[in-house]
Amino acid sequence: MLSFSRIGISLILPFIEVFSPLFLLLVAVAALTDVFDGIISRRMGFPAEKGRTLDSIADGFFVVSLLICIIPNIVLEDWMIIWIAALAISRIIAIAVGSIRFGKAAFLHSYLNKATSAGIYLSPVLIAFIGVPATIVILGIVATVSTLEHFYYNLTSDEYDPNAKGVFFVKKN
Repeated sequence: MLSFSRIGISLILPFIEVFSPLFLLLVAVAALTDVFDGIISRRMGFPAEKGRTLDSIADGFFVVSLLICIIPNIVLEDWMIIWIAALAISRIIAIAVGSIRFGKAAFLHSYLNKATSAGIYLSPVLIAFIGVPATIVILGIVATVSTLEHFYYNLTSDEYDPNAKGVFFVKKN
């Protein structure tokens, strides 16, 4: 239900005044659903694979909705637009590569992916406090490293583990 509520918020967000208190409240609620849906589903014993996939789909809806809302309301330089577009395309390709290789939706829930999601949820606040260029650079760096990690994992792992902590957290024997 929490993931579905995030999809619902994603669908109404474009109709709310960007950066208004209601907009920021809905973003905060969506962020909380993202934090708590995994915790609650594990405690209640819901099917993990379906829940992770739904969570990732809800995240995708939210990211697209947030971009649709914010981008027309801020000034972006060409390099920012190119970076955002390249990240979006690269992330889709990384997921597709893993999905083809492992035969199932290959959404990775690594620490870097979670950091990227957190940054996206915080982006309206970051834009207000540190400005657009600094927000784009900070989120861009985290998302770029996360996307590279996603590619690396999907290309080199022997088996799919959506809960892999990340390539920097692999235990060495």
